[in-house]
Amino acid sequence: MGRRNEHPREEIREMAIEAGKKIIVEEGFSNLGARKIARAIGYTVGTLYNVFDNYLDIVLNINAGTLDDIKNHLERSLAPGEEGVKAITTIGLSYVDYARENTNLWSALFDFHHPEDKEMPEWYVEKVNSVFSIPVKALVPLFNGDAERAMDEARIIWGGVHGICLLGLTHRLSHDSEELLKTKTRSLIENYIRGLEIDNQRNTGVT
Repeated sequence: MGRRNEHPREEIREMAIEAGKKIIVEEGFSNLGARKIARAIGYTVGTLYNVFDNYLDIVLNINAGTLDDIKNHLERSLAPGEEGVKAITTIGLSYVDYARENTNLWSALFDFHHPEDKEMPEWYVEKVNSVFSIPVKALVPLFNGDAERAMDEARIIWGGVHGICLLGLTHRLSHDSEELLKTKTRSLIENYIRGLEIDNQRNTGVT
């Protein structure tokens, strides 16, 4: 580690984010703290709070990196031109993969409770929306370009996929094997889409 005065403000910021990420990966989110991050990078807590607004800002910046990683992971899983049921299934299975391979980072997104009296920063909301736009885009062709309908259905599907991950990775299913999580994820998505198709047929009078 170099002398403290060798690190400019932005570098300290990145060092802190990387140190926080490492702590979460190795010890879990519950063991994260400003003092531990400061100690890991050789600076004081006061220095951290000269770089970040507060502890909330530190956590949001660490979690923002995880959101970027999830987005990239989901995008890489899709084949060129893949859309519709096949695409949303691929995305769901890819999300399961990420959650299993990066459980502590993934859990940190939901283990941290944002204070109710503080608005979520717009830049962070944009990160969340950027991830969520991937399944929405995949569903749009199923609803004749109706983005609002695709958004509504994507929220429901993703709530189910996330629930499967949460139950599996906290050992609340019979076991949390990759095969089980992926089988349940695939079944949820395919059956939900099939139900939507049946409803559409009924509404249009098609049998």
